[in-house]
Amino acid sequence: MTTAPARMMESNARLRVVAVRRHAALVRALLEELERLVPSAGARANEEVIGEQLIEEMTLLCHRFQECTAAMASPAIGSEEGGRW
Repeated sequence: MTTAPARMMESNARLRVVAVRRHAALVRALLEELERLVPSAGARANEEVIGEQLIEEMTLLCHRFQECTAAMASPAIGSEEGGRW
């Protein structure tokens, strides 16, 4: 039988996964834009702005990955039933 705290932890982990997926999509879009701009000779200023934004978003994505993995690992580590998150 699943307890309320376990369900809440599972829900929290799922929400974190959704947030990571959304953020990964943003990073992917920035990478595609940067790739599109690189061959262009006149795109230097835009390339720098996109590059800075990409660095910021990838840093945030890494933090979200850490939060997500911690949320998924916590229930499994603390669970006496050995159930999955």
